Amino acid sequence: MIARLKLTKHVYSLMSVLIMLGCSQVPPRSAVPAELTHLVAPAGLTQLRYFGDSRDNPFDDQYIQQLRQRQKRAGLLYNAQGHILPAHHLALSGGGEYGAFGAGVLNAWSKRGDRPEFSVVTGISTGAIISVFAFLGAEYDSYLTRFYTQTDGDQLFQSKSIFTMFTGLSLVNTEPFEAIVRETISADIIEQVAQQHLRGRLLLMGTTDLDSQRPVVWNMGELALSDIANKETLFEDIIIASSSVPGVFPAKMIDVSYQQRQFQELHVDGGITHQVFLFPEVTLAKQQDKTSAREHRVYIIYNTKLDPDYHIADASLLANTGRSIFTLLKYQGRGDVNQIYNQSIRYGFKFKLAYIRDDFEVTRPPEFFNRGYMNQLYQYGYRQTYQGQVWLNAPPEFKYVEQHMTE
Repeated sequence: MIARLKLTKHVYSLMSVLIMLGCSQVPPRSAVPAELTHLVAPAGLTQLRYFGDSRDNPFDDQYIQQLRQRQKRAGLLYNAQGHILPAHHLALSGGGEYGAFGAGVLNAWSKRGDRPEFSVVTGISTGAIISVFAFLGAEYDSYLTRFYTQTDGDQLFQSKSIFTMFTGLSLVNTEPFEAIVRETISADIIEQVAQQHLRGRLLLMGTTDLDSQRPVVWNMGELALSDIANKETLFEDIIIASSSVPGVFPAKMIDVSYQQRQFQELHVDGGITHQVFLFPEVTLAKQQDKTSAREHRVYIIYNTKLDPDYHIADASLLANTGRSIFTLLKYQGRGDVNQIYNQSIRYGFKFKLAYIRDDFEVTRPPEFFNRGYMNQLYQYGYRQTYQGQVWLNAPPEFKYVEQHMTE
């Protein structure tokens, strides 16, 4: 969500004042000691998550073997003739309201009839919201259509008065957004995620741990299968945290423990550390010999633009800063996409990328989460996909290199 949240000048000004005064009423918490960051977890269950930048393999041989056995029993590994089936993997980026593009892509993909069942689905920020329904299949497409085409910004967030801004934890009231998430992510949906996990499929979401400054990847199927008393609330909290732009939205406090000791972590938008992610490099390296026998197909739905977007910059301090931040995030996202592409080339995976290209020429309104604009994004993604024009075989700069190498 962080990649495309536009703020007005007076909000930027208030942010500056807030930073200088530092007078927010912050609730007390017991932060995790540095030496325990790799040991703590909700209810002490370390299998629920891993650090996205860890050098340790989060999916060891035993875990991978368990996944394969589950896939085999579910008929996802071999067809009726005994031939090994391809594995399809979907990575969904952040992008806030631009997630309407991804919702359109998935709906049209289902309508075409050639959308595969994914072995792995990952989501960051707005992609975390989409990922649940992409993981559960085409019968859940209506959830995406409803959220991204029938919702306005004022149904999700409410502006605060200047007085509550100075004493609160965020610049906007996100209670309406949180209420929608909690109403939508029901116990039945979590049970469906658990059942799909038992078929050997993975649903992974990314947040950012502010204390450790590290990306955290949550194994949502493991959480759905667990017997944690508050797993529904935690499931929802992870989605909300992944979408929480720091300062604008409040950080999400998540309870963790280690050997009966209780702590609280602060988690925010996964887009702070990654705009999109897929496999840990260490897992691919250790599984290289075993994955080579199976065809792997990687799909990225990148919910914003990757190409440079020309705009005459205002020389003022606030406009200059905002434009610089958006540019930084764009190139962070390009780097994330390129990393997945390079992994795919290295390990022989087929690669497909969908993103909002220059032929989408609708002018963005000043307010974010504008329903009309989101409908245009949705229709663009739907049309491009249904007409078979949405997928590219390489990121922009690699496509340019390929074209010139063949000339």
